[in-house]
Amino acid sequence: MTTLSFLHKNGLIKLTQKRVEQWYRMQDTSKLVFALENGLYDVRLLAAKHLGNLRAVNAVSALRKSLNDKVKLVSLESAQALRKLTNDPVIIAEIDNKLKYWEEEEEKEQNRVINNEVHNEMPKWKKRDWVGIVKEMLKKPMRW
Repeated sequence: MTTLSFLHKNGLIKLTQKRVEQWYRMQDTSKLVFALENGLYDVRLLAAKHLGNLRAVNAVSALRKSLNDKVKLVSLESAQALRKLTNDPVIIAEIDNKLKYWEEEEEKEQNRVINNEVHNEMPKWKKRDWVGIVKEMLKKPMRW
């Protein structure tokens, strides 16, 4: 376990955008890779962008892992960074597959909106008639 991971695990250091910017200015790619692997989505997004800008070849494996990130923006930023770093046909094929996946997901979401499926999935608390409930409560006397 590295010192940085120990500090992060024990809550002694927080991964913030400001810290990632600082590491970018210092061109510390190992710390940027750590931020990419352990940060929140905004930190991961910024770390992927900076690793691509620094052309950090040692970050290719971490960027390949972050291609499968659940957050679309992080995944797409990792794909852009990988395109800057390598011409390996296997990695390019992975990038193309991931881009196709995100396009399909976006198309599915648009179809759900068009078919009003999104409105049918409204949570119960939103479906309730809150105006009616408040009116009924106002009819009752207030106790002080």
